[in-house]
Amino acid sequence: MFIGLPAGAQNTFQQIWSVKDSMCSGNNFAVADDGSVFISGLVATTPSAFDRQYDGLIWKTDPQGNILWTNRLKHGSIHEVRTFSLQPTSDGGCIVLVFYVLNSINSKVNATILKLKSDGTHDWVRQLKNSDHYFFDIVKINGGYLVTGITRNLVGSPVIKIDESGNTLWSLAFNGFELKSNGAYEYPNGDILIPGGSGKGGWVKLNSAGEILSSWRYADTTDIQLRFGTFFNCTPVGDSLLFIGYSYTSNTLMAMKTDHAGNPGSTRRYGITGGVVLLDIKGDEASGFVLCCLNKQFNKTYLLHLKADMTIDWAKTYGKGGGNVLQCYGVVPAPDGGFLITGDITKGNKLSMYLAHTNEKGEVPGICCDKPVEVNYLPCPVKKEFLGYTTDTLSELTEAVLVNWLTQTQVKPFCETTHEIQLSDTTICPVSCLNIALNTPQQGSTYTWDLPGASPDSSLLASPGQVCYVDSGTYPAFLKQDGCLVDSTLITVDNPDDQFPNAFTPNNDGVNETFRPLITCPVEEFTMEIFNRWGVKIFETTDPETGWDGNVNGQPAPVDTYIYRVQFFAVKGTERLLVKNEMKEVTLLR
Repeated sequence: MFIGLPAGAQNTFQQIWSVKDSMCSGNNFAVADDGSVFISGLVATTPSAFDRQYDGLIWKTDPQGNILWTNRLKHGSIHEVRTFSLQPTSDGGCIVLVFYVLNSINSKVNATILKLKSDGTHDWVRQLKNSDHYFFDIVKINGGYLVTGITRNLVGSPVIKIDESGNTLWSLAFNGFELKSNGAYEYPNGDILIPGGSGKGGWVKLNSAGEILSSWRYADTTDIQLRFGTFFNCTPVGDSLLFIGYSYTSNTLMAMKTDHAGNPGSTRRYGITGGVVLLDIKGDEASGFVLCCLNKQFNKTYLLHLKADMTIDWAKTYGKGGGNVLQCYGVVPAPDGGFLITGDITKGNKLSMYLAHTNEKGEVPGICCDKPVEVNYLPCPVKKEFLGYTTDTLSELTEAVLVNWLTQTQVKPFCETTHEIQLSDTTICPVSCLNIALNTPQQGSTYTWDLPGASPDSSLLASPGQVCYVDSGTYPAFLKQDGCLVDSTLITVDNPDDQFPNAFTPNNDGVNETFRPLITCPVEEFTMEIFNRWGVKIFETTDPETGWDGNVNGQPAPVDTYIYRVQFFAVKGTERLLVKNEMKEVTLLR
């Protein structure tokens, strides 16, 4: 299958997987130095929310999205197991954040950090047992990994630094504010600035030992409740810090530049009709920032690219292609300059995990293709406020034994793009036709064909039927389903070089008995003459299908070299041209 993409596009793909008799989703992932991808997610065993059993899932794929291994995290006595953020490790494995709860609304959780080896087997496990904390975010920093999360009452965060062996280097419980380590910025001296928010966006600055140096939050002076949402990311941009986040009250995205003391400078909100919810953000000053969002109804995905100057470079929406609803929860830059997004896709009552690789403009062909979306710029004056907080000592991480948790799970492709353009021929002559059809049209879908260079050059039928071409060349044929490019192919229109054998053997063995040119396309005014070595004409025909059988006046001609002259015209494009007018030798053998 050929899919046409803009010049310079990356190797885009879409992968959709399902677990047998279950519903599954991807929610976060990370890319290793070798391009392999680790994905965390979950699987639900029943469609009913009342008795649903959740198990954690962890995938590892190669750079092309092919599954290397999959692990399902489950335990017989545990009602709910979930995996969240994860990070690659130096040995080819990964560290995954996990929590599990019993089948009780008020039960405590076991917040878990799990280290997997490169083959998917577990290396070590650390837990906060019987805790009020969940681990959500992990990011690699100098000397280890920074882990943050939330408390059960959603007004605080555990903050832990661990090394790759799972040893705690320092920890604290931060009350009154939710921190997001995925968007943290580490200064060259080891200080760490962690963004976050609890109604009002802000940040906390720690030194390399985990001691709090400063903290601020920001209020929107146009908001009656003076809320400025939550910051997901902090990145140095020139002499400033750029914070990017989301407002819960207005369902808009937001960006703010401050100096390194936290004094606000430029601020801006970004609105999309119907509201938007930010779920993930990745990027830096040089390449810009990609924001993964959903609409308020959680049935449409948005991907936006924000430049360091706080302007939107491009914005795309995904989903509802071919009757599918796409929800994306995580995004990460790919090594080739494109982006990887993960989430789930719903078709009917089936929920499956979704992984896509877009190009650098967020473009990806297939059943949930990209479409442009309009983003509105909104004013956003803010003021700086002191962030009040308290801290507690966090319980120690303890070693744990993972019993009967890791089980390899077969994940099979689901809802693949089964469309296939069928051609009656892939190469045809100029001024001729072929038939184009679609082998698996789906009821309720709308199909659009784009056939540049053909007559007709477009069609709204699932199978256009006869399509004709005049001029020589290579022509693409594109098929869209519900506005999404799902398949394409190439059609060659050519009058290839005709073939002229240089010998034949009229010896009645049924092989190579006659001499005639092999002409592919229709010709006009064909003439072929055969001469012996004395220049006497011994054969002539005006039918390109009639060849010389090696006889002269009914008698076998002697073994010798003969001269033939062939001439014919053909139509190439809109012109009638003299194609051949030449004399060559042919050898008669017996």
